[in-house]
This record gives sequence, structure tokens and C-alpha cells, in this order.
Amino acid sequence: MPEMRPCRGVWSGHRTDANQGRRVRTVLSSVMQRVGPAEPPVYEGLHWWPTAGSASLDPDISPEVGSAYSEGVRALSAKAPRAAVVMFRGMLAQLVADKGTPAANAKHSLYDKLGQMSQDGSLHPSLVDWAKEIRVMGNAAAHPDALDPVSEEEAADLGRLCRQMLTVIYEVPARITRSRAARGSTV
Repeated sequence: MPEMRPCRGVWSGHRTDANQGRRVRTVLSSVMQRVGPAEPPVYEGLHWWPTAGSASLDPDISPEVGSAYSEGVRALSAKAPRAAVVMFRGMLAQLVADKGTPAANAKHSLYDKLGQMSQDGSLHPSLVDWAKEIRVMGNAAAHPDALDPVSEEEAADLGRLCRQMLTVIYEVPARITRSRAARGSTV
């Protein structure tokens, strides 16, 4: 096998985002080059921009909620699972502030706020379990001395769960509203 050595260089190209089917720019900040007669260089993608999943949020998602989620996705791409999970918990706290009733927002802890949202029906019962999972994992990440560390796989799973929560709570209702408006219908 030929010897591999790093060399300086920046290369950019495009790839197709599997989720959105659109072309996104790929930036390579390091090149691995084969040392040998007439062998082409081998490129290793080190940085993708935009980060997968971060640019595809519906405009009807609250800016605070979207910002926390996007930061969590960026942390995942930087291989920082604990930071990602803490940001996903932050997304949940912002979601509660945005969608919670005054009674829920009057509570002091996220645990109590989620309990109130469950009780008053401002969060669908199936989503309450999702929210509890996000809160517990976020606590584990924020307090690593008390609980087991968070793996990249766990953080990625939680990110997918958060993305689905945003879809159900924000995007689906917004799409229905836009569709009805386009048809001139209220029902």
C-alpha cells in the first residue's frame, strides 16, 4: 500500500444531502495524498457546510427553538455529544416557553412545566414521553459526574427525536395552515 501523508490545501465540491435531495457545498480543509508514481491524491471530507439537518427547519419554528436545535446539530457534527444533548434540552426548554400555557410557564423546573403541559393538554400525551427523554438525557449531559457519559450514538438518536418533535409540533400544523390558505379554505 502506498504511503499516505497530509499536505496543505483546500478543496471544495458538492454532494447531495440525503434528507433534502439538494446539492450542498463540501469544504475540505486537509488533503491526504498518496506518495507513489502517478497515483491520484485521496481526499478526506473534514467539514461539511451547511451541517446536515441544520438548514432545513421550517420558518414557522420559533427562532429560539430553532437556534437551540441547530446548535445541537452543529455540536453533533463537531463530535461533541454532551454539548449537543445539552442544546437539545435547551431546545425543549424554549419549546415549553413558546408552546406552554401560562400555568406551565409559571412552574420553576422543566420537570414541573412538562408535568403541567401534560395535565392541561398543551402537549400531546405521546410527546410528553419524548420530552421526558430529552430532559433526562440533557440532565445527564449537563451533570456528567452524576450520570453515565453520553455517547455520540445516543446524542444522534436524541437529535432525531428532537427533529421529529419539531416536525409534529411546529411544521405539520404550519403546512396544514399554508395548504388551507393556498386553497382558500378554513377547514
